[in-house]
Amino acid sequence: MDGQLAAAATFVAHARAWRAGRAPKPSYGNLAAFRHAHELYFDTPVGLVIPGRERYRPKDVSRWLDWIPRAGPRDLRVGIEGGVIRDEKLPEKAHMATFSPFRFTVVDTRGRMTAWVSEREPVTSTQNRRGLWTVHFRHVEVPALAPELEVESATKRLQSVILRALDHARSEPRLAQWAASLERALAVLAGAGAPRGPFDVLPDYGYSEEAMRLVTGVHHAWVLGGEGSWSDYEARSKSDAQRHESTMTELYACLIEGMLAAVNDGLDA
Repeated sequence: MDGQLAAAATFVAHARAWRAGRAPKPSYGNLAAFRHAHELYFDTPVGLVIPGRERYRPKDVSRWLDWIPRAGPRDLRVGIEGGVIRDEKLPEKAHMATFSPFRFTVVDTRGRMTAWVSEREPVTSTQNRRGLWTVHFRHVEVPALAPELEVESATKRLQSVILRALDHARSEPRLAQWAASLERALAVLAGAGAPRGPFDVLPDYGYSEEAMRLVTGVHHAWVLGGEGSWSDYEARSKSDAQRHESTMTELYACLIEGMLAAVNDGLDA
C-alpha cells in the first residue's frame, strides 16, 4: 500500500479511537505505518508559539495531537486536497509516484475548521535508496471537510473496477502476475477470510468488519507503483493502451476513495 496514504489513514483512525478514550495515543513508536518514514513534520497550530520549534519530527506526533482543538472522535478526518482524479487521464507519471496531498481536517467544539496539508519534501540519494520519504504537514485555515463516503458504496465501486482489472490480467500474460493479488482483494471484500490485514491501519475499537475488509481489500488491490508494477505495463495496441489507462485511473481513484471511506467511518461521538 502507498506509504503516504497508509500513514495518513493510520494517524486519523487511531487518533479518533484515542479521542473516544478506547485506544492509546498514536505515536511514531507504536504504529507500524509510521516506521518507514524518514521524517514526518507538522507545523504547530496557529497561536501556539514555541521558539525554535516550528516543526516537529515523527517522535513528536503524539505531542502534536495535544495541540489540536479538543473535539469528538468524528471531528478528525482524512481527505485528499483537490479531490480524487477520476475518469480523466492521470498526469504523466503521477500513477508511478502515487503521492497525493493529504489533509487532516479538525473541527473544534465551536465548529471552526482547520487542517494540515501534506507536502512531500526532497530526501537525499542515500535515503531514496533505502525507500524513505519525508512529508511536511503545513497548517491551513478553513478547508472543506473530507467527502462523506459510505463503506458499502465504496466497496461496490472497488469490487467493480477490480473485476475489470482482473479480466485484463487474465487475458494478458504480462499482467498475469497481479491476478492473485486482485483475487485476494475480491475475496476479502466479499467476506471471505479474516477481515484484518497485515497492517495496523485501523485500531481494534470503533470500526465495523466491513470497514476493516475495505482497508484490507485496498491493501491487496494496490498493484500500482513504479517499475515492474501494473502501472509500468506497456500496451501493444491503441485499444489495449486505452483499456489499461482507463482501468488504472479508475482503480487508483477507487483505492483512495475506499481508504477514506473506511477510515472516516464509525466512531460515533
